Amino acid sequence: GARRAQQLLPNVTVPILVQHGAHDSVCPVGNAHRYARLAGSSDVTVAVSNESAHVLLADAEASRVVSDARAFVARHAPL
Repeated sequence: GARRAQQLLPNVTVPILVQHGAHDSVCPVGNAHRYARLAGSSDVTVAVSNESAHVLLADAEASRVVSDARAFVARHAPL
């Protein structure tokens, strides 16, 4: 789980997008920032959805979450 992910994050050197809901009661939003700091990538984007909880695609900001992901992919892997 989370402990193993934290151990592996320093090995991740590709661009990373971390999306998290500010009102997530399952995983604290601080985890998003911690994982960003632990990552070996020099290109980490943290996007916190202020009106969302744990399931970002089922919350009020779902369209923004998708737009952010599309923009991230377009920047880093243009077709």
